[in-house]
Amino acid sequence: QMRSSSTPDSSSSNNKEQEPELLIKLADFIFNIIDKDNSGEIDVEELRTHFMGQQIMDDMLYEDGDDNFEGPSEKMESILEALDLNHDGVISREEMRQGFQQYDPRTLSEALGLPVL
Repeated sequence: QMRSSSTPDSSSSNNKEQEPELLIKLADFIFNIIDKDNSGEIDVEELRTHFMGQQIMDDMLYEDGDDNFEGPSEKMESILEALDLNHDGVISREEMRQGFQQYDPRTLSEALGLPVL
């Protein structure tokens, strides 16, 4: 009996240890896509460029143009507000990583226009 009760505990702790590592990889992957100049920070201009590109893709995919969707400026402000933890106007790699641990990774990925399964 003791053996069976310890097995789920050990496997679940292994999963929990792997999760943050996966979140960091996901955060870094998305960070690298948006950080076009590889400065190690995502500034307002890079966010704007990223979301303008997303807007063009959305317009092509959803030609009906649902007005309920946030525009690039609103998305940019929401993301900056959520992820710029020290309020210096840029998102660092560490802030992106913390964001993916603080918020639901799927929701955050979608908010950044990069939905993951």
